[in-house]
Amino acid sequence: GNNSRLMVPTQNTDRVGLRRLYQQKEIKSLFSLLEQRVPKAHTDWKGRYRENLEKMKTGRLEDVAEVLKNLNEVSKKKSLSFREKKMYDRAKYLLVSEVAIVKGIPEAEAEKLIAKSLEKSLAGVGH
Repeated sequence: GNNSRLMVPTQNTDRVGLRRLYQQKEIKSLFSLLEQRVPKAHTDWKGRYRENLEKMKTGRLEDVAEVLKNLNEVSKKKSLSFREKKMYDRAKYLLVSEVAIVKGIPEAEAEKLIAKSLEKSLAGVGH
């Protein structure tokens, strides 16, 4: 960016939807969450979309990771709807950017780490 700084009074952070960056240990638990087997998702895309949309709205990275994992599994069986594809891309972007910043690595490397964890969840290697 252009080194701009945004000042927000700390008592307003929850109201405006801001949170602190995750710490290394939280990122580590995020990866183990990504590696776990995927619970059964809605078979109809509208129900699945609604459920995932609610998770995306929380702003919690754990919820975003669940959405990414669910949509990743669905995408292996059939193509995602346009809205689900946009949601998948958004979830991936949020996770990749936070992992890259916290770990101090390029986004491309963070993306590879996330992809590897998602593969483990599909293979059933996770917990």
